[in-house]
Amino acid sequence: MRKFWLLCAALFSPHMAMARPPDAPFTPVPDVPDYVATVFVKPYRGPPLQEMHTHHGGWTRVDHRFDQNAYHSTTYFGPGPLFVTFARESPPRVGGHDQLHILRGPAMAHLIRWSDHPFKTGEAQTWLGESCDVWNLPSKRLIGRDAKRLSCVTPDGIELWSRVENHISPTTSLETTAINRLPVKPDDVRPHRDQLDLKSWLTEPRETARPSNAPGDVTVVMRSVLAPSTDRHIQTRTVRRHYPWTYTEDVDGKGGRRLRFVNEVERLDIAFEHNAAGEPIRLSIQKALRDYVRQKPPDSGRTETILGEQCQVTERQSRHGRSSQCRTADGLALMDSERGWPDHDLVAVTLDRSPVDLDTVLPPPALFARAAWGIPD
Repeated sequence: MRKFWLLCAALFSPHMAMARPPDAPFTPVPDVPDYVATVFVKPYRGPPLQEMHTHHGGWTRVDHRFDQNAYHSTTYFGPGPLFVTFARESPPRVGGHDQLHILRGPAMAHLIRWSDHPFKTGEAQTWLGESCDVWNLPSKRLIGRDAKRLSCVTPDGIELWSRVENHISPTTSLETTAINRLPVKPDDVRPHRDQLDLKSWLTEPRETARPSNAPGDVTVVMRSVLAPSTDRHIQTRTVRRHYPWTYTEDVDGKGGRRLRFVNEVERLDIAFEHNAAGEPIRLSIQKALRDYVRQKPPDSGRTETILGEQCQVTERQSRHGRSSQCRTADGLALMDSERGWPDHDLVAVTLDRSPVDLDTVLPPPALFARAAWGIPD
């Protein structure tokens, strides 16, 4: 669970880690005109790629192609700030996943290339026959004392190139190779309606026949054994299972909630987060296009008994830290411990194997409401 949220916080799932996270376009002036631009991107590693930028009314759509055969994505930057990306990986190369990610407000801060105080350097250039002013975009994310990110922007707010100058490591640069100012329709720069429609991600009936070896219904509440805190450490976790759905709710010390809905038959994984004020800040939907074998963590050879049920202890060491779990024969975690960022140490305090109503494990429609994410209908 921790690995999923750590990577989601970094933007992409494990399947999307191969891709360069797109940057929010630098637009230092209001009322940027409609335009369509072709942008050449040279990543700090890997082959160069091409992007198409389409802008209208404060929204910018960026179409990427990371591989001619395998990986395509479309990213939308909107007011708020708001980030939405839809990606498809084709089955022959990387197992095949459709994915949708939404970040809103502070959750997308790592995609902003500048601080609150960008400034003009006084230098002017001509690029593609267009005049542009060079801006310096201060950022704490830059590596090196003398590092600086520069961007050349036309008087009406269109970025023509961007690069980082330092003496330590190579960086990603962007250069516009063609630009056309022409009218753009609102629907051309906003996410498609079916991408935020749960029905479009489901192919099986609402009530799926339960195989004889399917795990039974269960509700588990876990609590932290660490000292109470007011940070992002998980304080409580509630798990409800009604095949093929499993619902997980984590509540941290700040009052933030992280929800996860997994459907084994659909190979669907939905994660949602809102802050302590109840404002939605993250939504991630991942659907595997074919079956795949999940890697099991190493078995420690130890067993424990928690709430009268025996469970098998597994342990795993990674660059993020150390983790251990204790799971019953039907896959239910009764202990979950992580040492890394953020730490958590959870143990089951209640376990109920009575029937669970299907509606209590399904993602609520409000999660997918366009208005909740600041996306106009």
